[in-house]
Amino acid sequence: MSYKKVFWGVVLIIIGILFIIRNLGWVDFSWWGVFRLWPVLLILWGISVIPIKNYLKLILSFVALLVAVVFLWKYDNNTGCRFGMWNWNHNGVEFNDDEIIINGKDQNFTVPFDSLTQKAVLKFEAAAGDFTINTVTDKLIEFDKKGNVGNYQLKTEDIDSAKVVSLKLEEGHFRWHHNGNTVNLKLNVVPVWDFDFDIGAANINFDLSPYKTRDVKIGCGASDIKLTIGDKYPSTNIKVDAGASSIHIKIPSKSACQINTDSFLTSKEFQDMVKTSDHTYQTPGFDKNPNKIYIKVDVGVSSLKIEKY
Repeated sequence: MSYKKVFWGVVLIIIGILFIIRNLGWVDFSWWGVFRLWPVLLILWGISVIPIKNYLKLILSFVALLVAVVFLWKYDNNTGCRFGMWNWNHNGVEFNDDEIIINGKDQNFTVPFDSLTQKAVLKFEAAAGDFTINTVTDKLIEFDKKGNVGNYQLKTEDIDSAKVVSLKLEEGHFRWHHNGNTVNLKLNVVPVWDFDFDIGAANINFDLSPYKTRDVKIGCGASDIKLTIGDKYPSTNIKVDAGASSIHIKIPSKSACQINTDSFLTSKEFQDMVKTSDHTYQTPGFDKNPNKIYIKVDVGVSSLKIEKY
């Protein structure tokens, strides 16, 4: 088996072992300190696709991990912190092993609807949390956030005859535990919608069946994704790029669907779909159906389910 195919499996095993040894009290360390090393995953993934022999990839991977550990140790010493326990204060922000505290608060945003708006784009960036779309509104967008992980910024602009709404979690430190990050969005059914979601580890439940959905892009880490698509627009494109995730997509029984995925170590369950070529599946009569849904999934270790309703 190639280095690339086992990459995500090894990552999950390492994370699981870290959880176990920390919960048993054998080793005490800060998850925030480990989180700062997330670029190492990009380095290891890059090593996996270099066209060299596997034993050279293993050597490079070992060196990358060693450098990361040394960097973390030196950084903690230089800042007067210990790897096992953070306890310091910087610019009025208090740090400790379990949480990093700032003044997060509940938030509500409303973007009014203009009857001339025929196209709308929602760009949403966030960290970990629970994110839901399941209710319509006569506004363009209603945003409701509960929890104290941080505050969101709202930006609206008109680009190429489309109303673009950007929601982004403010950069900075946030609370790891307690109160969470629960976001509920309500959308107007009149415009044709494009969605671009960039989310970390999350519980995602998006019911887009009432909307004219043209494009959906979801980029996330280890997440539980539930996505329901409607038939209000003749052609819908869905792209999911995720790490170790559970993905469940519901599609209308009257719509045609094509899914392309070359993901490894993935459990697949596709209702009423046949394999037409390598990595491609279609519902019967795909070419003749006027309503089409195109799904492209690129994930690591995951479960992938496509269900009709």
